[in-house]
Amino acid sequence: MELGGGLALLPSFRLRAAYTYSAFRYAHYAFSPDTSPARVLDGRALPGIPRHALHLTLHVEPPGIRGSWLEVETTGTSSTLVDDTLSVRTSPWWTTNVRLGWAGRVGGTSLEPFVAANNVFNRLYVGSVVINAARGRYYEPAPGRNLYLGLSVGAGR
Repeated sequence: MELGGGLALLPSFRLRAAYTYSAFRYAHYAFSPDTSPARVLDGRALPGIPRHALHLTLHVEPPGIRGSWLEVETTGTSSTLVDDTLSVRTSPWWTTNVRLGWAGRVGGTSLEPFVAANNVFNRLYVGSVVINAARGRYYEPAPGRNLYLGLSVGAGR
């Protein structure tokens, strides 16, 4: 289930939010490791999918600088199971990104340059998991704090 919405706090402040609840389960699944008898995992939660995820974005367009904008985005999830036996899980995590840019037109071309910082608080968290990985190598780390520049160019309207 996913719920989302937006709210205009002031003419130049907009807040968007999305929440996802996931409760996926195996209908029929038997797991048979090489050294053990088969284990029936029917009805157990699927690994690799966090139960809760939240995404918040605050978008600000300062009235004094036409075309300028700032976004602060925070994303987080609950812990995530990483194996079929449900014996190992990640820690819950959250991270914050910030983007600053300008949107305007130069002649008949729309331009939107921006600068951004991801993971501004340099949080350590698992970016993705390898389900049922050999020898406990389940975790793929997310990048630390990083900066980037971008430019969107468009023609016509």
